[in-house]
Amino acid sequence: MGYMGKVRWRLSDLMVEHGIRGVDLADYLKVSNNTVSTWKNAPVMPCIGNERWIEITQAINNLSKKGSITPMDLIEYIPSVPGDAIADTSLVEKKDKLSLMNLYN
Repeated sequence: MGYMGKVRWRLSDLMVEHGIRGVDLADYLKVSNNTVSTWKNAPVMPCIGNERWIEITQAINNLSKKGSITPMDLIEYIPSVPGDAIADTSLVEKKDKLSLMNLYN
């Protein structure tokens, strides 16, 4: 039996890296500040649809002071390690992230 990991949501990290304030992302996406705060503080990927995921990516790219991202940059797969209470937090290759996302398409 394989070990399950988790998908960490990286919105908060990316907002900091790209110099984007919550109020600016909320205005761009036409959602409330509370909605962005909820997304930003989610420890794992929130249940958002494909369209919203793309919209968040486009918003970051348009508001960014640093450069562009892809939708896959919004997540990080953290595999579980047998016997460890805390999973390894190293990033996996984007191709592995893509494989993970193909499971849900």
